Amino acid sequence: MTSTEAPDSSNSSFLRSNALALYLVLIAAVPAFALSLLIGMNVVFTTFIMLLFAGATLLIQNRRRSRGSDGSRVDTVAGVVVSGLVAAVAVFVLIQAVPYGRSHSSGAIVAEPKWPDAATRELVVRACFDCHSNQVKYPWYSNVAPISWVVAEHVGDGREAVNFSDLKAGGEGVGNVVESIKEGSMPPGYFTRFGLHKQAKLTKAEIAKLLASLQAMPEFKERRG
Repeated sequence: MTSTEAPDSSNSSFLRSNALALYLVLIAAVPAFALSLLIGMNVVFTTFIMLLFAGATLLIQNRRRSRGSDGSRVDTVAGVVVSGLVAAVAVFVLIQAVPYGRSHSSGAIVAEPKWPDAATRELVVRACFDCHSNQVKYPWYSNVAPISWVVAEHVGDGREAVNFSDLKAGGEGVGNVVESIKEGSMPPGYFTRFGLHKQAKLTKAEIAKLLASLQAMPEFKERRG
């Protein structure tokens, strides 16, 4: 009976160990996806990272078990947490090798709008240029994945919608600039969250001044219908 019980016990321990590891991944996924929403991170990026984290956690946990250096402590909650922490560091280091987001492209001023005054341009620069122009000022953290991916996607999408440095190229959002500011959707909430980009958080008086100026400019006439 002893010879048949040992494999069963080992298999049970193996399953319990991996179940704990997967449970840890599920717990970690909740704050991970919540944080991704707060910073405007694409859910695809978050899912990719969590899958890497799950695989790395299982791999590290099973390697530690096979070595047996930690004894039964490996299969405890604390042991699995240790594996998870090691996996998190490994995944963070690994994703730094992904090239996406590291090319901080900028370009020339091709065709800016005819601003009515310098004050209007200054307000647009403060609130919009870091996503909607060729003069993006990239912060230091835009070199660190996965934030570098987030910044690259936001800038790419922003320029595609409206590029104040190349307004002749058009853009799907040019006619909705005024409406977006009125609704408060631009700049988006995540852009100024956690104290970031404080200069983009305009006062009510500044927003009123900006809207008055933009509404008088033919380039930004609101679309009807």
